[in-house]
Amino acid sequence: MVSRAVWLLLATVSALALTTAASATTSTVVTAATPSWTQDDTRTGGIVQWTTTFGAPAGLGSGSLELATDGTTAAKAGLYTHTMAGTSLSDVTELSYWTYQAAASSPSGDASYQLQIDVGDGTFTTLVYEPYWNGTPSPTSWQQWDVDNGRFWSSHTTPDLGHGNLVAGAGGPPLYTLAQVEAMYPNATVLGIGVNVGTFNPSYDIGVDGVVFNDTTYDFEPGVCSTSTSDTTITLLADCTETTPFTVPDGFTLDGAGHTLTAADPSASQAFVGAAVQSSGVEMHVKNLHIVGSSSVLSCETFTGIEFADAGGSVENTTIDNLLRAGYTGCQNGLGIHADSSTPVSLLVDGNTITRYNKNGITVDGAIAATVTNNTVTGAGPLGSGYAAQNGIQIGFGASAVVSGNTVSGNVYTPKADVACGLLFYQADGVKQRGNNLVDNEVNLCNAGRGGGHVSP
Repeated sequence: MVSRAVWLLLATVSALALTTAASATTSTVVTAATPSWTQDDTRTGGIVQWTTTFGAPAGLGSGSLELATDGTTAAKAGLYTHTMAGTSLSDVTELSYWTYQAAASSPSGDASYQLQIDVGDGTFTTLVYEPYWNGTPSPTSWQQWDVDNGRFWSSHTTPDLGHGNLVAGAGGPPLYTLAQVEAMYPNATVLGIGVNVGTFNPSYDIGVDGVVFNDTTYDFEPGVCSTSTSDTTITLLADCTETTPFTVPDGFTLDGAGHTLTAADPSASQAFVGAAVQSSGVEMHVKNLHIVGSSSVLSCETFTGIEFADAGGSVENTTIDNLLRAGYTGCQNGLGIHADSSTPVSLLVDGNTITRYNKNGITVDGAIAATVTNNTVTGAGPLGSGYAAQNGIQIGFGASAVVSGNTVSGNVYTPKADVACGLLFYQADGVKQRGNNLVDNEVNLCNAGRGGGHVSP
């Protein structure tokens, strides 16, 4: 159907392990798909993943964050957030976290709490709270650490702005309290916080949970989808079901490892809304994944397999099936892969299989230069009045593409007032199509503006 509706779619106080709960008032669940927590400096041999292996401290769900290193000294694993950036250091009132030492090459080995600050003149340093300078880690049990009443070492030597300065500790003394740092730098601000197992700590396996900054507790949960993260790759560890979109952080790859992610309704009366997998920035990659739609609540809300919103990247070797609401409807939803961008990006869609979509198999719109190759896109036609007129692959509204080696079939709409197309080019900015197997479509190729040859995928 030739329509835009396709789319558019840490003084000298020794801070011992605490036994009481923190007084933070807000709990925020952090999963692998939370884009505001990132691996700023995880290095080769470091592993960051969400797990239920260690359980969790009381009141903090069933899972935790796992920071592990292999047998090398260069390995490093950490996770950070910068959501509190700009907070005055003098306004920091409460810092704490829980750790679980499952394994460490040193008896005192544990994960650190890191407070990143600007001392007030643009100079960056990290105040590193190490449990072994503040108490005694106890293996295989959860311990809470009172970070704001503890002692830190500084990752950098900082300038004297009139009240003294910090000297880099390189893992140990000199140690400073927060009060000392605040006295030296009354204008210091927070840049971010994190938890980390640093270099020269081989064979560590540490659980972390309940990270507190002021009135917020960050609760790490694996969510429904159990994953592991290494560098910028998130890997599914098992088949899973999500009732909200799985969001891939900017620049990351979601590797399905052959597992199935099911997009299901949150309840018997509420439909799944959005995409099974969606981008959070300008680049996302998805591969080796099986996406299955499982929505029985009839709704015209957005229901998409993979969504690139003002983003580029790639989708490879992925199967998308059953993007339907209680059967085929006339709603213009149920898109297999949907990409639409207002700024120039590139996109690769290669080697995927897409079936049982409601509206379109693959949709590429806007300022996108796409390569759409070697996909199998199968419609459900013929479909009659009351259903959406399906299209196999759409390139439109300023997009350009090379479309080749695809097999597109079964896009048929019986009312002749609308047309179902195998390939639909609509107000595009240049499309080259070649070597496509187009069979059993109402119209194999609908050319409503393929553009003037400005193809730059």
